[in-house]
Amino acid sequence: MTTTFVTLFKNFVAGMTDYMAKHNANYATIEDKLNYILSMLTGQAGGDLSVPVGLQEIFDRPGIIGIGSYDFAEGALSGPSYNLGVNAGAYWSGANFLHKSTATTLSLAGRVTGTWYVYLDASGTPALSDTVKEDTIRQFHWDSGSHQVSAKALYQGVSILFDGDDYADCLDSATRDKTFSRLADRLEEIEQLLGAMSGFFSYDHADGLNFYYRGGKVRNDSVITITPDGHVTLADNATNYVEVDPATGTVARTITGFTSGWIPLFQVATANGAVTVVTDVRTWTVAGTGGGGGGGHTQTTDVGTPRKNTRLTGTPPAPPPGGSASR
Repeated sequence: MTTTFVTLFKNFVAGMTDYMAKHNANYATIEDKLNYILSMLTGQAGGDLSVPVGLQEIFDRPGIIGIGSYDFAEGALSGPSYNLGVNAGAYWSGANFLHKSTATTLSLAGRVTGTWYVYLDASGTPALSDTVKEDTIRQFHWDSGSHQVSAKALYQGVSILFDGDDYADCLDSATRDKTFSRLADRLEEIEQLLGAMSGFFSYDHADGLNFYYRGGKVRNDSVITITPDGHVTLADNATNYVEVDPATGTVARTITGFTSGWIPLFQVATANGAVTVVTDVRTWTVAGTGGGGGGGHTQTTDVGTPRKNTRLTGTPPAPPPGGSASR
């Protein structure tokens, strides 16, 4: 980052006839520099703002600061000016900080069809060019016939740098209608939920043609059935389809494909008395067709994971009727 110093005339001596002009020149320089500092401090626009070394370590690559910085919408623009509205934003070039606190309107009237680039001038104001310039941050395709903006993308080498608004957005979950106080808390909850779901009817191990699985829960309409850990015996030199009946919790295998109304778990290949390939095909939900007495209701594997030897109720669950089976 370069630094420009202010130089004033200071060598006044008795008898000078142009001292008034020199004073006026000094005052003009001071006024110009003060106005520049004021514009930087009020955040209207700015470039070449000094960034402390600590922040340079955080902003360790060129990028827009905040995902919405200098962003714009794709779609058709209205004539006659075909104005593209570009958001306010901030940008770190790796050497200079550029910023503009108000939106900018860029006209595409008269622009030819092709790729156009959004770059920032020295004041942090976005501008258009059909060639790449210094501090180019975004690019898009402009169709002068349909007046459509499309294929918006960050310019190569430009990253999105995390800002306060991005962090705040990470703390709110619309899906779960919940607000977190720390990002770490939200990530921890996500990991717990994913870990819980991933264990249901998961593959445990194989012993020859015996395929062992972890227990889980299945739902058929309003009835929840708990299946304990177990195993099925696979057919040799074949592709086996391991599945669970949502009505009874019975885990079985076939060699003819998955059964309508049952919930697929694994596709397992065997050869010479051993398991060779295990393909996990478990899904969170499956639309039932009434298999096993489901009556056409939705059948799903439930969320949550019982670990081995973990009780879900006060007493261990009984094995499902019929237990594991081969069909």
